[in-house]
This record gives sequence, C-alpha cells and structure tokens, in this order.
Amino acid sequence: MKKILLSFVSFAIAVANVNAQLATGDYLIQNVENGQYLGGGHSWGTRASLISKPQFFTVTLSNGKYTLDSHQSNGGSSNYLNSSLFVDQNSEEWSINMVSEGVYTISGETGFLYATELNSEVNFIGDATTAGTKWKFVTMDDIVASMASATEENPVDVTAFIKNPELKRNYPNTWTVTSFDGTASAANYFEGNGENMASCSGSEESSNGFKTVQTITLPKAGKYTLSAQGVYIQDGSRNESLPYLFAGDKMSKFIIRKNGETDIVSAYASFLNNTYSVTPIEIVTTDDNVALEIGFAGAAKYMKAYFGELELKFFGGVSDEYALEAANESLDNVISQANSIINKANKELLDKYILNDLKVLVSSAAKTDRKSKAAIDAAIEELSSLVNQAKASVTLYKNVKTYVDKAEKLDADGQSVFAAFKAAYNNGEVDADGVNEFAEGYINAVKAQTTPETDMTEAMPASWEGQTGEYSQTYPEAYSHSSFPAGKIIYQHIEGLTPGEYEVKFIAVASLASWDGQTGFGSDIAQIYVNDDAYGIEVFNQKDCDPTSFVRTYIATVGEDGVLEYGIQNIAEGGCWYVAQALSLIYKGVAGTTAVEGVKASTTVAAGKFVENGQVVIVKNGAKFNVNGVRK
Repeated sequence: MKKILLSFVSFAIAVANVNAQLATGDYLIQNVENGQYLGGGHSWGTRASLISKPQFFTVTLSNGKYTLDSHQSNGGSSNYLNSSLFVDQNSEEWSINMVSEGVYTISGETGFLYATELNSEVNFIGDATTAGTKWKFVTMDDIVASMASATEENPVDVTAFIKNPELKRNYPNTWTVTSFDGTASAANYFEGNGENMASCSGSEESSNGFKTVQTITLPKAGKYTLSAQGVYIQDGSRNESLPYLFAGDKMSKFIIRKNGETDIVSAYASFLNNTYSVTPIEIVTTDDNVALEIGFAGAAKYMKAYFGELELKFFGGVSDEYALEAANESLDNVISQANSIINKANKELLDKYILNDLKVLVSSAAKTDRKSKAAIDAAIEELSSLVNQAKASVTLYKNVKTYVDKAEKLDADGQSVFAAFKAAYNNGEVDADGVNEFAEGYINAVKAQTTPETDMTEAMPASWEGQTGEYSQTYPEAYSHSSFPAGKIIYQHIEGLTPGEYEVKFIAVASLASWDGQTGFGSDIAQIYVNDDAYGIEVFNQKDCDPTSFVRTYIATVGEDGVLEYGIQNIAEGGCWYVAQALSLIYKGVAGTTAVEGVKASTTVAAGKFVENGQVVIVKNGAKFNVNGVRK
C-alpha cells in the first residue's frame, strides 16, 4: 500500500492574524517543503533531522521566545533542541514567527532552521525565503479532526497515535521491553546503534527472546491498518519461532533477509526503502477510544531480528455488514486461542479451575448468535478475559516448573520439604503468587538437606547487607568510604539451615581509604567473622588489589537455631573494603566431624574491643548484639 504523508493543508487551524504567537503545547513540527517531521536522527540518533515518522515536541512560550523539548535524550537529562542542532541538549530560546496562515519560521542567533532533502539533517541558513525554511505546527487535535476525511481509497496517516514509532534510542516512556514471556529483561536487545544512523530496534540471538509493547488509543471507531518494517536473519537453517508484529491478538511475521544485511545499521538503511514491509494488520473497532496493545515479539534464541518504522492508517468508519463480519472473525480467533490452550493442557499445565471454566465458555461461545453484533461482542469480551487468564496461568506454571525440576536433584529430606509444592503443581493448584512461593519453598528445601558434602550455595543471599551504602556480590564491585566509623559491618545472614558444620567460601579484602598504600596484617583495622569465630584480615592497597586472589574459606558450626552469618566488621576509623562475591556453601555433616586445618582464629583481633568472652560482638546503631541478632 503506498505511503501517504499527512497533508495538513485542509486543516482548519484557527489563527487570529499572521502576527499571532504560537501557543504553548505539544506539536508535530512538519516541514512544508516535503511533509517530513523535525526529530532526532542521524548522528547518535539525536541530530536534528527530517524524519519520516512523527515526533512530538513540547513548545513552551516565555517572554516572546520558545523552548523546544524533544522528549529524547542521549542518556542524560537534557532533551531540548538548541543551536548545536542536537535534540538532547540544554534548553535554548528560539524565535517562532508566522509568515502566512499556519506557516512559521524557526530561528536562532545563527539563522533559520531549514532542510529540503528527505531524511536529511536540519541546518541553519540566513535567508528565510529559501525553500525548506517553512514549518507547520500540528496538534493531536488536528490529527483527530483530519480523520473525518478518511476513506477506503484515501486513508489518513495517524501514526502519531503511537509514541516513538521508529523505536529509536533514548526515548523514554514509550515502549516496554521484556523477555518473550514478560518475566525478565530481554538479552541482547538494542535501540539504535550509537553514532550510526539507525532509528529502529533489534534483538540479536537473545537467550530469552524479546517482547516490545505499547498500548495506544484509537479515538474513532472504524477500520485501521498497522504496518512496520521487520527483518530476521537465521542462524544456519533454523526457522523456528519467527518474530512478528502484533496488534491485540493478530500478528504479522517478519520477512527473511534478502539483501545481505548484517546488523541494525544496514537493516535500517533497507527500512528507509521499505524493503521489509510486513503484511499490514487490519484492525476494526466499533467503539471510540479503544485501547489496543501493539508491538513486536520473538521467542527464537538463534536469530537476529530488526524492526521499526511503524505506520498506522485510518480508513474511516465501516458498514454494519462489515463490522458484523469483522466481529465474527474476532470471535473465531478467540475461540481458536482457547481451543489451543485446552488441547495443549497435558503438556502446558495451568490452573485446573481456569481450564474447566475455559472449556465451558468455549462451548457457550460456539453457540453465539452470529447475526447479533451485540451478542458477538459480549462473547468476545467474556472469552477473551478468560483466555488471558489462561495464558497467564500457563506462563505461571512454566515458571514454577523450573523449581519443580530443580527439586528433583535434592536429597530425600530436601524433596520431602518440597513435596507439597510438587503436589500443587501436578494437581493444577498453584495460586497467582506461585513463583515467589515456589522460589521460597525451593530454598527452604535446599536448606533442609542432610547429606554430607551437599552443595547449598543457592541458599546464599543475592547481596550483602550493611548499615550504610549499597553492596553487590557481583565482582568486581568495590565499596569505599572516605571515613567509615568503627563497628560498622557488612554481612550475609542465612536462617533455617540444618544444624551441623558448613564450609563457607567468599571473597573479602580490607583496604584503607585514608591510609592509601599501607599493607600488612589487618588485625587492628578490620576483622572477618563467621558466626562465633573471628579472623584477622590482610590489608592491601586498594588500587593494586585483585579481590579474586583472596578467597576466604571457613568452617562454621550452625546450631539448633539454624543461623549462619558471616561478614566484615570495621575496627579502625577510615577502614573500607572490597566485598566481592559469595562463592559457595557446603554442608559438611554433623558438628565435630570436620577436621579444621589451616583455618586459625586470630589471637589479636580487636582484643577486648569487639570480641568479648571469645565471641564476636557486633555494634549496630550503638547497641551490642551477638551474631544471631540477640542484644547483649
């Protein structure tokens, strides 16, 4: 279908006189010469350029001058067009003057903004009579008003209803990007490509697929089409789970590479030539202000996919006969989705009550009066709601199955603790918070194991706790303090362990912020503690230290309270640490069975200060506690 740029000549833009000032508001800034829009493109994706897809600017009037907020940044908080001719800069004032009804010039100290070539950079010129210096300011209300003229033969471009239709980089609050199942961040996902001109997005062999989603509102009932550019590049002969454009429950698959594109930059160059136009998705609404979820998705791990250049067109209202036909098609589609879920229920488990309700409702929907638009719409609404619940339940069961499968490797005691969760999964009785409950239940089952030499590393916390600052266990995270009071600690705390002996291994290196360069044995500076035992720690120059060279391995006795706590306590003012990674936790067996060699408690660790009666004393907020959190 031939692209039709918006023509705003017919818009009834009310102007009192040619000297009237432009009101503050959100506008598309459209070049009169060629119909393209002012926006970010080319260098770093934020060079002021003519672009084919609409980008709104917030135009603010103050003391007769204007600022132009592009809503697009280059990774920072600046998002204005200024005389550098980038749209991600600090604000700068512009003169906007009407030269004829609805037509303006935009100028700064250097000259007038102008551009003539399609998809070209915008520049300055000193002569306002030059072609390309004239601009129109188009509101969303103007676009909605233009829909009245739409026909099947002459549709109106309403792409402006989509935020960031190019899927360009650094344009926040437009698209939500997740893994294909929506549970995590998408791996190897790209928005644009740095300094190169690539105003689109892509996924390159993502380990968990991708889903890029936005909800738009269609203000008028009638027929729309949604189209885009989308290309995929296979890894060898793999052809599974092709990526697709979607609108609601409808989808249109990407096109296989045909011109040798290798990356997002070459793909975008082809997009500008409409090389990879996917089959448009037809959308028919019978109500005004319908919310619709649109986007792109792909589940394949062995495929590159690039996409962008969305286009939304409105073809006007539809006849009653056409609306009835479209409604019947939609009902058939929802029934098909429901039957697919039912037929796969043996392999893709879901809540048994939702499954039973779905079977009943599918049977009822099949008997709908197909000549009554109202009856069809009611059936679609009811069945669609239950289908969405069923899809969410299938995803939930896939996620909790991860823990069910992992639990099979636990010893008999661990599997016994997890047995109730496994039964709930097999019986289709997992509630909505199942993922969190199964995750917690699995960790408790890990802790319940009693077989000597069992690996319980999964029970170690994901991060370190402390009284100030934030700590990460991801190496090489360094945390330093210019002055850190004595007695402060950073630690990991585990409860619910089987009583006995454990080998705990982690990385910890002390350094000094205020005594840079001092090294040696650090009994006067910081100490490591593991439950009731305290150990000295070496001190190294922070600038030269490789934390991974200092793996600490200790044997700790866990009592009937099931608590293991380990960490570093500062002794000297100004001390600080590298705390990198909790490495492993191994259950060794009942207390007294492990020969401990080469692990000696320091006899000089803060004598009489933080070790009292042979036990570590932890000072928190001025009060003393033992390692199990009991106040002394």
